[in-house]
Amino acid sequence: MHENADEMSTAFNGWVDASVAAVRGCGAIQAMRLPDPNGGSPLDVGLLDPSTVVAVAAYGQTGGHEANGLYFGLVAQDPMTHWRGLTGFFLTWCPGCDDGGESLLRGLRSRLRQHGVVLRSIYDMPSALHPQDGWFERDRGLLAGHVSLRPGLSPHWVHVASGGESWPALITTGPALSDLTNVVLVERPQESVALARLRPHPKRWTWRLGDLAALEALVVLRRDRPRVSMTYTPLRSPASWGVYRLSPRGPVVGPVANLRRALTSALEGAPRDRIGHVQVGYLQAGAAARMADVLSLSALLA
Repeated sequence: MHENADEMSTAFNGWVDASVAAVRGCGAIQAMRLPDPNGGSPLDVGLLDPSTVVAVAAYGQTGGHEANGLYFGLVAQDPMTHWRGLTGFFLTWCPGCDDGGESLLRGLRSRLRQHGVVLRSIYDMPSALHPQDGWFERDRGLLAGHVSLRPGLSPHWVHVASGGESWPALITTGPALSDLTNVVLVERPQESVALARLRPHPKRWTWRLGDLAALEALVVLRRDRPRVSMTYTPLRSPASWGVYRLSPRGPVVGPVANLRRALTSALEGAPRDRIGHVQVGYLQAGAAARMADVLSLSALLA
């Protein structure tokens, strides 16, 4: 049993080191892969905000009874404030020589401290991580610690009701499961007012506060020039912030949050020769946008 435990401990320690290194090595929100605790191919965990990753540890249960094992895993928050599990490892101990698993837990805490990760009470974390039905509801000693806090950033995404308005801020106005199209960098109050006119339901928005440079780095936001193009079908236009004009002398429409959807609706049933004269201007698809760039789009077709 001890021989198997030693092998498992070695595998566990290697996995912890590799997992923390992978999270720490990721500088921005992006699609991520993390080490497989079973030693297989890396796990695809989808779009991940590495700055929100939290390590959790607890004495586990099996069938309602406490098991001789310690669970350690990583969880993360998405820009819509939802938490999800990423990966985890269940490590057993010898009941005869490690009463209650205290030695195992001390070893884990010591190894994590080498990476700058300090496990504290789960109640020092957001309430969504506290014990509840289906989430460590009866597990003992639930602990948690931030894996990759970033200087200049608030620890988590929040709803405006709990976070308050502050500038600059990243604001999520819609789903952000696979890309950052619905994330906008707002640098001043006037831009927030303008965003509310273009993207309704501000009470549903979520916010990430911090220094401007740190927020830009988190979503890899550069000062790219908006693009101008001609299009002959709505499907050629990106599903991103944009403006359009249906005829050479027609009015400029927008900004709109999804240029492709707006054009599809505007051109529904239009004659083919009319479609051939559509002009569009747009920002990069799939990426976060700077509100100042969104507001400058109309000038592209002036």
